[in-house]
Amino acid sequence: AAAGAVAAGGLGCWAVTSAPPTEVNINIRQISEEVFDTSDNLFVFFLDRDEDLLDRKPDIQRVIRTLMKEEAMRRVTFYYNVRNEGDPPVPDGSGPDAPQEGGAPPLRCVMYKGQRKTVIRVGDEVPVPKIVEFFTALSEKLAEAQRALAVQRVSGETFAGDVLGASAPGRPVLLQLYEDTCFLCFLMRPFVNSLAELLAEHKVPLRFKRLNIEKNDFPDACPVARGTPTFVLFRGEQERASKWEEFKPKELVERLSKEYPNLPDEVYSQMDDLQGLVSKRFQLFTQLAMWTMELSKLDTLLAS
Repeated sequence: AAAGAVAAGGLGCWAVTSAPPTEVNINIRQISEEVFDTSDNLFVFFLDRDEDLLDRKPDIQRVIRTLMKEEAMRRVTFYYNVRNEGDPPVPDGSGPDAPQEGGAPPLRCVMYKGQRKTVIRVGDEVPVPKIVEFFTALSEKLAEAQRALAVQRVSGETFAGDVLGASAPGRPVLLQLYEDTCFLCFLMRPFVNSLAELLAEHKVPLRFKRLNIEKNDFPDACPVARGTPTFVLFRGEQERASKWEEFKPKELVERLSKEYPNLPDEVYSQMDDLQGLVSKRFQLFTQLAMWTMELSKLDTLLAS
């Protein structure tokens, strides 16, 4: 069934309805920080003035109607945003520069899927193949060795079986969402590996796994995370996943202690020792960076 839809702005509201034989009502409202932080598959029309919401209504309707004919676009949600004074300009992106029929400039649109973002300009012709391609889920190809690690690597394609199907209320999976460019993720990797090993030794029914969100879009049933590292607890397909906002080593240990309050005291003590090693590792990397800079200065001095 089609969802009811109203596009509301400071100047009024309007509904977007596709042509027969299928009627589709699309909610289009102003994007917010909350929506961006919790939602995926976003298509945002960027407008320069409040009045553009009504002035560009026919163009916006045309774009949405064209895209909603594509089955792959049915999970995409459409929003608009009005540029405020002082906001940074939206990059021009790719697409036509020439005005549309009637003299209006091309619509500037920003598409978001996973951690990916791209800006396009849409004129009289809607670049449907390009847009559909962008919203096609990204999934990395994993080697068997990566899937066999103690902290198993997961991809978009293996997520359903490796996380949802492998978890249950009595044997949850704690999934770490990480990025290769996240320094804290790098610092925490040995810590998380050691935590997983420690809990496995004490037969704690919790398995750690990892998903690289630079190389994979957010799979279905995986919460959106705009910062890393983020941890998500899965207890099976029937329960909603729980996103842990805590991501610092000490906070992660505290959360695990609350989830498993009846472990031997020695386990909590070892977990606390492990999280303390992350700070030491950071100090060592800081020292290494300083020594590297000093050596570079010395090389320059000797070469002069």
